[in-house]
Amino acid sequence: MADLTNIAPNLHNSVVDEWQTETIEMLIEQGYRAVPVYPNGKTAPYKDGQTYPPTDSKWTGSNPDIICAILDRAVLVDYDGNKPDGAIPLAELQLILGTDDLDKHLVQENDKGDSLHYLFKLPDELDMEDIKASNDGWLHGVDVKTKNQPIHIKRHKTLNDDELPKLDELDVVPSVVLDALLNVQPDCDLSAVEKWDGKTPEINEAKKILSYIDSDCTYKEWSTVFAGVTMKFGNSQEAIELLDEWSSKGSKYTSLKDIAYKVSSYSHTGARLVTFSSVCQIAEKYGANLAKIAKEKEQEELAEEYPTLESCFECLADESREDAHETAYTAAISYIHAITNSLSQSRAIKKLKSISGVTQGDIKGSLKAQDKSEEDDPLTHLEMATQWAQPHTKKGLVAEYGKLWRYDETKGIWKDKELNKVAISIAEKFNKESRCARESDYKSIANVAYNLNHEADFFLNAPSGVNTPKGFICIENGQLELVKPNKDHRCTFRLSVSPSDTDTPMFDKLLSDAFGETLEEQRELLMQLIGCSILGLIPSLQIAVFLLGVGGSGKSTVLKIIEALIPSDSRCAVKPEDFGHEYHRAALAGKRFNLVPEINKDKPIPSADFKAIISGDSVSARETFGKVFTMKPNAANWFNGNFFMTTRDRSSAFWRRWKIVHFIHAKTASERITDLDKKIIESELAGVLYKSLEAAQRFLQSGTLAESSEHDRMMLEWSNSSNSVLLWLNDSDSRVDTFELGCQRLALRPSRSPKSTEPLTVREAYIHYKAYCAENGRKPFNKKEFVSYVEEAGHPVTSYNGLATFKSLTFYDRLSVSQHEALKYHDKNIANMF
Repeated sequence: MADLTNIAPNLHNSVVDEWQTETIEMLIEQGYRAVPVYPNGKTAPYKDGQTYPPTDSKWTGSNPDIICAILDRAVLVDYDGNKPDGAIPLAELQLILGTDDLDKHLVQENDKGDSLHYLFKLPDELDMEDIKASNDGWLHGVDVKTKNQPIHIKRHKTLNDDELPKLDELDVVPSVVLDALLNVQPDCDLSAVEKWDGKTPEINEAKKILSYIDSDCTYKEWSTVFAGVTMKFGNSQEAIELLDEWSSKGSKYTSLKDIAYKVSSYSHTGARLVTFSSVCQIAEKYGANLAKIAKEKEQEELAEEYPTLESCFECLADESREDAHETAYTAAISYIHAITNSLSQSRAIKKLKSISGVTQGDIKGSLKAQDKSEEDDPLTHLEMATQWAQPHTKKGLVAEYGKLWRYDETKGIWKDKELNKVAISIAEKFNKESRCARESDYKSIANVAYNLNHEADFFLNAPSGVNTPKGFICIENGQLELVKPNKDHRCTFRLSVSPSDTDTPMFDKLLSDAFGETLEEQRELLMQLIGCSILGLIPSLQIAVFLLGVGGSGKSTVLKIIEALIPSDSRCAVKPEDFGHEYHRAALAGKRFNLVPEINKDKPIPSADFKAIISGDSVSARETFGKVFTMKPNAANWFNGNFFMTTRDRSSAFWRRWKIVHFIHAKTASERITDLDKKIIESELAGVLYKSLEAAQRFLQSGTLAESSEHDRMMLEWSNSSNSVLLWLNDSDSRVDTFELGCQRLALRPSRSPKSTEPLTVREAYIHYKAYCAENGRKPFNKKEFVSYVEEAGHPVTSYNGLATFKSLTFYDRLSVSQHEALKYHDKNIANMF
């Protein structure tokens, strides 16, 4: 079989039929990754997030009846009733999944209805690292798959509604299925532990411990709580009541019936047990004083065993109960300690002395010890962090990007507080505590406060929109709406002005002068980019904006106008060449704009870091205070420059992440209006904002950014200038220099007649290219890279007369008209070619 990778990309369409094309396009549109499956069962690479549109050459030679869709955050429940061993009844599967309508989740089935695919999605808050990709044989005839596992779309099977549901519109997977995917299964072998003895103090202790754990915690913690409680109390009514009371305080609570079913699901054995101590560890992390709770339990047990002081005396007087005398004495001390009347307390001490035989001095010593045990223990760092956060939590407190954020109701925005300032606030509040005496203590407590209130991607998951002095402008059903701001909008800034439908003559003239004949296309693209950036939509498009033009063309004025709209604490200026530095990356956290007024022409952009930040991938960052954190950058990146930026990345993944607005015409110093930016900001800023939001509305309606031929032209010029192979292919003025006019090297090709229509051999082309690079001061690529770039440019390698050639490149194509004439005149052998 021929090597598919060497087949020209433009040939594959003939083997991708209508069903394949429509299915591939449907999968990508619905949010899935489409991957070819070959007849040998292997697939094209997909581990690194690849997806393949119908025009990709990888579809050449693929199995025409199967297309692989990668699940990612979707969950497949694969029912194989058509296998020889069959599968559990569908009614039983429906009961286990806890759904009233199993068919609602059915996406694909065979003709017999016994091979079925059900789709769900993972909860948004779930960390993908907490689950495995599959659990084959989870139930009899039922497999579960997610993450990088595939669902195979087959031609002969029926797709409900002829398409998969949109990935983000799937229902969240039932918790029992999540249990099956957890890396550490919360299984309980009830036969391996002692049965609960039914004492009320243990129930009360568990209630106190659970009270410290938010029932809206992560799924991993939630599942651990269920497993740990069930391990301790068994599949009992008490366990169900405990978990129902705790769960009912959360937003995801369903019903007592679901809780009872969940408890019953922990009746099977597992290789690794989750005990109640795991629950205690979670509670302690959130501020529970386990030692204090344990003491309260002991006192409650004593009170249950000895309900009165007289019952203590009765036990101590009974010699047959000598093994209980110690606990009876301890209970008696507690009762006597609680007596406030000194005369009554003295009488009780004397009676205890006569019954127990303990001296009066020892009894008083026990009472003093009771005093000491009831004194408040020094607050731990966890307790101080919890107390500090409590008043702020009521209004709104969250930790993200290495800072603590509090909600300001008057402005309708979340305001950040750096951890070093939090540490100072903690020091002022707890300076009398023995465990809050040094700078290291303050910082430690501040870090604990951060960890307690950390909510990953809190601001990243905010609804698209922007806060203005008149209200929050959000997107509702594809339209911009003005609503009252609230903390759920998760705004971190407010615009300096509200939009107003007013004229902007100076701003319009600025763009008209800069864009010239390209005004209509470029103005629409620029205004859409400004509006979408303000609304927070640009990061989802995974693009950066490049304002390109010579000095005096107006691009810096546009950047200053945008700066005037956005408060300084919600924008930054991190240069693209600094994206690889964790301290610089930290400056991007929580910002709406990254506005860079001048780029470095000579310093190359760190490719991997640039693509990660523009794509919103998780990157590590560090605050100057020292807190290392992980974030997904969500700023709109705008760069301003007179020249193309330097890059060593020549991949399409790099080039597709740019939108260039070209400021073509510059004004001389005498033609420029002094302080034009300030004048526009003073009188036209609200109008510019209005027009940019209008343009964003047009983007929302069309779903794509405005096209610009000037952007296309600049991108071609930039990509060519960064690749010496493309420069060689497109530079006709010096293409013949390698061969020299009348050169014998051309006329005396071995074993072939030198005809102008013959294709260039790979060897000849590479010699020519290297000479071109030497003449123009460029470092040539190696031969393998050279061939790859020539093929990417549309000139595939083929065999001609037994030699590897570029079929679509002939020697004649390498010459200009004047060079044709020069060759004809200079050398008869060459002249015969024409």
